[in-house]
Amino acid sequence: MEEYRIQGLSCAHCAAEIEKKIRSLEHGESATLNYNTGKLKIDEKVDLK
Repeated sequence: MEEYRIQGLSCAHCAAEIEKKIRSLEHGESATLNYNTGKLKIDEKVDLK
């Protein structure tokens, strides 16, 4: 599991869109982003570059 801190989220919708985009990447099926804490967790390793 990879864990990241996301800064500057302006709304819960933004967090949901980020989750959706990561899930669409290869091996990114299990991504969760907590809007309140800014913690992004990805169960599969994906290249975020």
